[in-house]
Order: sequence, then structure tokens, then C-alpha cells
Amino acid sequence: MSMKMVQAIILNLAFPMSLDEILNIKKHKETQAVEDIIINAEKKNAGEEYLMFSWTVPKWIKPGDIVFFMHTKTSKNTINRLKNELKVSNNRYINEEVDMIRKELSHGMDIYKKYGGRIFAVGRVDKNPVYERVSEFESHWKSRIYAYVDDCYVFENPLPLSEFSSFIKLSCGGSITPVFGREYNKLKETIKQKNCIPQYLEKSNSTPIPLAGINRENWIDVSSEYRSSFLYESQFRTFYVDYLLRVLKDPKRRVYAECACKKAGGNTSFIDNVVSIGERYLPVEVKLMISSEQDLKGQVHKYCNLDELYLDKRSDRKASLDQIYSNYVLIIDTAGIYLYYDGDGSIQNLCSLKDIKQETDIINLRETLLMRLQ
Repeated sequence: MSMKMVQAIILNLAFPMSLDEILNIKKHKETQAVEDIIINAEKKNAGEEYLMFSWTVPKWIKPGDIVFFMHTKTSKNTINRLKNELKVSNNRYINEEVDMIRKELSHGMDIYKKYGGRIFAVGRVDKNPVYERVSEFESHWKSRIYAYVDDCYVFENPLPLSEFSSFIKLSCGGSITPVFGREYNKLKETIKQKNCIPQYLEKSNSTPIPLAGINRENWIDVSSEYRSSFLYESQFRTFYVDYLLRVLKDPKRRVYAECACKKAGGNTSFIDNVVSIGERYLPVEVKLMISSEQDLKGQVHKYCNLDELYLDKRSDRKASLDQIYSNYVLIIDTAGIYLYYDGDGSIQNLCSLKDIKQETDIINLRETLLMRLQ
């Protein structure tokens, strides 16, 4: 098994934040988030059927990336606060509900004593992230991007925060802390000192993207290796999409960026790029992963049937309306290239980025695109 390049996060799981949330969990015969991981791992190890849970993640996460699960250090304070709250507000609940809540608070403290303030498990992302709406009881999650995590493995000796706080600073006010490069490898080795670890973790590596070394000669080779590791759309645009569009566009024409789009009665919106294809202007929208976007079609619809398209904000240069593909938007993410057609709201998959290995592949893509735009 060769070393696999990955990105990783520490996902900090908190105890439920309210009495109503605890009661909702018990009434639906569910378990706390920390228990979900443990039960998942135990059932898989025993060869039993198990549920694969989805967890809040950053939109740049990819299948095969690593999730370290931690139980928040502050959960102890939350449990104590809720115990006091139950004492003064137990008249809000019937006796059976009070008993259910009290038992869950006690159970939560037992879990905290073993796992609180520690990284206790690891898993790997199974599918691309998606945008999901959540219930009122999950509203404390700031992210609405979720991904399924499989192959969960619980460490025999959970790693206390004190043993990795010197080289990793947990995200303030959020549940997700990105971990990559030297920090990732050091965290893996620190866990390994007192635990067996799964093969997918053993055979993983994380190296910062060599952005400074990317140029017009090597961008396909370098970015193809690291494109799934871009954390930000701005990185992906600068070190991959900009180079791709220079080859894809009509020769001797510019790639325009941050172009103002106006429709009567609406606010001005800005498209990432505009390029000339077949002597007509095509809007281009760049995303990290389209599956994690809320209402992608609604987003790109704004760039169709425009009243004004400004190519250059410094000179206020406008494109002639008869020179614009009014019903089409090209969409590029770290997995593929797609064409949105406003006529029926469809998104066609033009190609996978893994199939772009040399500039001639982009030239062939251009021919395919021209046929679809007829």
C-alpha cells in the first residue's frame, strides 16, 4: 500500500447544548455524537451492519481525507450547567422526561471522564461533501456542509489536548481545525506512540502544496497531484483554473476576471471569469466542490440573460449582448468541468480533471465545448 496524500481535520464533538436537545435524542432513541463513533467502530469490527454517519466538514474535504474525532474539553462545563438548569426548571417536563434527562447527563459525564479533551478516534471521508439543511436541534453547528465518514477506529489510549497543543492550535469558536503538512505528520506519530493505528492512517502523508513552484510549464503535472488539496477557491483559481482557461480560450484573447453582471431590477453580481470561446463570451464560475454548494443552479442563473456584462472594471469595457452565450455558464471545480444551460436548468458533465494530463486534452475539451454551445 503506497503512501496517500491527504488533508485532515480535527472535529471537536460537543455534548448537547440544551435540555430540549438531550430529550430529543432520548425520545428518538439516538445516542450522543461521541457514542455514534464508538458504536460505528465496534459494529464494523464485529462484522455487523452499522450506520455510516455524516459529519460537519469544510467544503474542501475530499474522499479519502482524514477526520480525527475529539470530545470537547468544555463539555464538562456544559453538563454541569445543564444539571443546574434542570434543578430550577424541571417543572417544564413530566417526571419521566426529567428522569431521562438526568440519566443522560450522568451518562454524558461518564463519557467525558474517558474521552473529554482528547482525540479518541479517526475515520476517513467516504464521499464528496454535500450541503444539507439541519434540524433545530443541530443548529449549533455553524457549517451546513456534511460528509459521510467510514472506517472509524477508536484509539485504546485517547490523546489528551496537552500532548498536541504545542504544535496544533484548535480553532477558536468553531468545531473544525484543519491539520496538514508537518502538523499532520507529527500528530499521527504522537498518536502512534501509544496506540495501534489503521493502515489508511499509517500509509497517509500530508505535504503543503508547492504553490511557489507552479508555472506555465509544470502547472498540469503539479496541480494535478495537489488539486484535491486546495483549501480555498482563490488557490484553485490562481494555480489551476487560470492556467487552464489560458489554453481553453480563443487564441490571442484575454481571460477576464471578476466581471460585473447586471440585470434590470437586480443587484450587480460578479462572475469569476469570462473567456472567449468561438468568438463569443462565456461566463465561468469556479467552485471547490459543486456538491457542497447550496442552490448552485440559482447561483449561476444570475449570470444568464444579462442586460450588461462588464469585462474590465478599470475601463468599464462592456461586451456586446449579441456576443455573449446568454444561456450558458461554464462551471469548474476540483473534480471536473461542467456546462450549465439556463433553458432547462441542466448541468452537463463535460470532463473529469483527472483526464486532463496535457494541453492537447484541453484543446479536445474546447472542441467538445464548442459543439455543446451550438
